[in-house]
Amino acid sequence: MITHRWDDLRDFTRALLASRLTRFVMMGGAATFYYVLFGLLFVNTCGLPVLFGNAPAYFVGFFVFWAGQNSWTFQAKVIHKTMLPHYVAVHLTGLGINSVLVWLLMHYKPAMLVAALFVAVSAYLLCNRFVFQNASAGKYA
Repeated sequence: MITHRWDDLRDFTRALLASRLTRFVMMGGAATFYYVLFGLLFVNTCGLPVLFGNAPAYFVGFFVFWAGQNSWTFQAKVIHKTMLPHYVAVHLTGLGINSVLVWLLMHYKPAMLVAALFVAVSAYLLCNRFVFQNASAGKYA
C-alpha cells in the first residue's frame, strides 16, 4: 500500500516536471529569489537608489535564469551564438518593463513583486516563441 503511494507520487512528480511551464516557473522562482535578494541587498543594505540597485539585481537573476532555462526548461541542444542574443534582447526588454514598473510604483518591495510577475509571464511567452522555439531540435547553430 505504501509502495503504491510512493509510485503514484513519483509518477505525478515526473509528469509535473515533464511540463515546460512547470520547469519555467521553478527556474523563474529561483531567478526571482536572487533578483529580490540582491535587489534588497543593493537598495536597503548598500543604499543604492532604487533604479540603480534594481538593474544589477535583475542581471543576477538573468544569469540564473539563462542557465536554467537553456539547459533544463527548454532543454536546448544547440550552440548559444543565436539563442543568447535573442535571450538578451528579451531580457533587456524585461529590464525596461521592470524598471518602468518599479519607477511608477516607487515602493520598492511591492514594485519588485509586481514587476517580477509581469516580466515572468512576458519572458515565458517571448522565450517560447522567439528564443527557444526550435532549440531542442538543434535547429539553431
